[in-house]
Amino acid sequence: QYLCMQNKHYNLQLCPLTGSDIPAQVESLPDPCPRKSEVGDFMRYHYNGSLLDGTLFDSSYSRNSTYDTYIGKGYVIAGMDQGLLGVCVGERRRIVIPPHLAYGEEGTGTKIPGSAVLVFDVHIIDFHNPSDTVEITSVKPEKCGKIAKRGDFVKYHYNATLMDGTFIGSTCVAIIHLCIVLFWQASNLKGTYDAAKITLFCVFGVMQCVYAV
Repeated sequence: QYLCMQNKHYNLQLCPLTGSDIPAQVESLPDPCPRKSEVGDFMRYHYNGSLLDGTLFDSSYSRNSTYDTYIGKGYVIAGMDQGLLGVCVGERRRIVIPPHLAYGEEGTGTKIPGSAVLVFDVHIIDFHNPSDTVEITSVKPEKCGKIAKRGDFVKYHYNATLMDGTFIGSTCVAIIHLCIVLFWQASNLKGTYDAAKITLFCVFGVMQCVYAV
C-alpha cells in the first residue's frame, strides 16, 4: 500500500485514490459533474506522460489527437485503468503509476527505463458507455397546443456542444452570418421591397434564436 508521496520536481503531495494503488491529485474538477467514469466506458482524453524527474516521454498533444480507449478492460496499462476510473468530463488529474502497474522491471522502448515510476497529466475530454441511452432535458411552454409525433416535419433551432462544453455549431450563428451577408448585398437597396424583406427575415430569425436559447 502506498502512502502519500512528495515529489520535488512537481512540488506536489500525491495520495492514493480510494481503493487504489495509484497516487493521484485532482487538479481541476468541473461543477456540475453529472456522472463519473466506470468500468467499460469508452473515453477520450489528452495526456502528457513523464518520468519522476520531469522527463517527457510521450504526449497526445504533440499528435493533436486524443487517446481513445475503453477503461477498466485491460486496453491500457493497469495503472491507467485504475487512475481513469471515477473521473468527470472536463476533469484534469495527475496520476502517478508505480512500476508494477506500468512497465515493470523491463520498461519499454528507449524512453521508459526499467522500474520507472510514470506521471500522467490527463485531461478528460468525454466518455460514454455502450449501454447509454439518449438523455433529454426539456423546457416546455405553459401552453403546448401541439405535440410532435413520428412522421411530423419539424423546424427547430439548436445549439450544439461536446460534453466538455466545446462549441460545435448553432442555427443562430448561421442566421447571423447569413444576415450579415444579406445586409451587405442589400446596402444599395435601401427603401425597396427586397430590403424590407431582408430586414424582416433577419429580425424575425434572430428573435426566434434568442427565444429558443
